[in-house]
Amino acid sequence: MLGLEDAPPAEGAPSEMIALEYAGGARRLVAVDEADRIWRYGSDAEAVTLDKLDGSSWLKRRSTIDASIAESAKGLAALAQARASLEAPVIEPDAAAYERFAGGFAFNETADQARAISAVRDDLARGRPMDRLVIGDVGYGKTEVALRAAALAALSGHQVVIAAPTTVLVRQHLETFRRRFQGTGITVAGLSRLSSAPRRRR
Repeated sequence: MLGLEDAPPAEGAPSEMIALEYAGGARRLVAVDEADRIWRYGSDAEAVTLDKLDGSSWLKRRSTIDASIAESAKGLAALAQARASLEAPVIEPDAAAYERFAGGFAFNETADQARAISAVRDDLARGRPMDRLVIGDVGYGKTEVALRAAALAALSGHQVVIAAPTTVLVRQHLETFRRRFQGTGITVAGLSRLSSAPRRRR
């Protein structure tokens, strides 16, 4: 995009228009009230080459992109089909032990939390690998959903690993998990880049 330019004089025409540059120095003027139809292609301006004004190079680029998307979709469909045939342990811990753990939650579950916890519990009891992404803003209770999933698995005799992107989060989650699993007989330990070599090996 080159910027704003005075529009050619015409009755009822806007005074300014957006100038777009194409390959070979070709230009096109677009009305300002159609600015919502223009968006940035890619994030790195240096990595983008201009297309021809007649659209031929854009159609070729789109064709390449469409073929790449179709290939990715085919791979994802094959992966989903392969995963659908896999089996996993049926995770159903002792109901009383799980309810005691759940009772350690100091707050009332929100409706969204309760739905997510129930869905995860159903997934783990199906005997199939779980594919579930829990999304929520900070403070919306995702950690409790993870705690319940960990409890379901750990109380069924399985080992659980929780991965976090920063050492600060590792420390926070470690404290939370230790506090919540206290008295359950489940051992909670942490591992991060700050852990000593002997501790990492152990």
